[in-house]
Amino acid sequence: MCIRQNSVSFSLAMTAICAMQVNSALACMMLPRDFDGRISQRRHQAILIHHGNREELILRVNYKITGDKTPSHFAWIITTPSEPSAYHLADEKVFHDTGRWATKLLRPTPPPTAQANRGAAKAVDALREPTLEFGKREVIGPYDIQPVRARGSNALQALNEWLAKNGFPKEDPGHMKYFIDQEFTFLCVKINPAAGVDGVASTGVLPPLHLSFESERPYYPLLFSSRQGVFDVELTTLTDDSLDYGGSLDYGGSYHALTNQLRWANPHYKKNVPVRTDELPKTLAKALGKGQTERQPVNWRLNVIQGKSVNSGRYVISGWKSDVFLAKRAARPDRLGLLLPMAVLLIAAGSLAVWRRRAIERTSTHPDPTP
Repeated sequence: MCIRQNSVSFSLAMTAICAMQVNSALACMMLPRDFDGRISQRRHQAILIHHGNREELILRVNYKITGDKTPSHFAWIITTPSEPSAYHLADEKVFHDTGRWATKLLRPTPPPTAQANRGAAKAVDALREPTLEFGKREVIGPYDIQPVRARGSNALQALNEWLAKNGFPKEDPGHMKYFIDQEFTFLCVKINPAAGVDGVASTGVLPPLHLSFESERPYYPLLFSSRQGVFDVELTTLTDDSLDYGGSLDYGGSYHALTNQLRWANPHYKKNVPVRTDELPKTLAKALGKGQTERQPVNWRLNVIQGKSVNSGRYVISGWKSDVFLAKRAARPDRLGLLLPMAVLLIAAGSLAVWRRRAIERTSTHPDPTP
């Protein structure tokens, strides 16, 4: 998830805004060409709900624009493993309500004394290259969303050519390769000002954006923010099975990312606390009801992962090999895929040994009378 600086008039490309940054200090929020200033993120917040192969992801970012005036608009790039099937605006209070509720359940008692752990619209005449696919455009609240996908061995070149044709700067191939290799969708989001206002606010918090998409594992978009600068992360997860903190190491190094790269600020919190659907805060339950998740479970597992000063020090995001994918315990092949068959074999071997021993005992007790 990222906010970038752009050098194009948005009228050229509707909201098919997959622009890449010009200034390496800012990663993914985009500003108009004629705006003299900078934009940055200060905090990422997310609520991640995962059941089966369906994810409901609610995102919010705290941004800051510096300059002599405010721009008329800016944009936001979000990566997802598949194109979302639905978009919603979540309740403004969902993060506040969920945060208070989750903290009460997860904060250990008595709390630790370490203070450090507290921080926690014109259609574009686009260049339709064979390797580029454009999803359905959606407009919801201040957001104007255009999904763009790049497929195939020539996808990176085609995407860069499309960006250039539409007035965008080309992106560093290394910054894009992972997402193209994994066939991710780029959600190019234009943020418009409020009705009757000429420009967006210079600082503030964007309305919570709710995405619903398919993902085999719980996914948090962070890798594309590699050039965003330093920011904090607050990720609340609600999953149909326990998060496997150790098992995530087997799925692309996410456990390593939690402990080091995400600069995990609250490892002392309780983990995988069981909660019921009827216990969820009203705003969170409302968001879940709007999602595309079918046959929702009654019981969930709750976790909160906080990161302080992410993308600083030794473990900068640009050095990561993959984005943040978490593992659930039911998905670990070494637990169900190996332990269960081994248990069956052990039981069978034990039963065979008992049968043979009894057969020997019967033979010794009743010897064959035949001379």
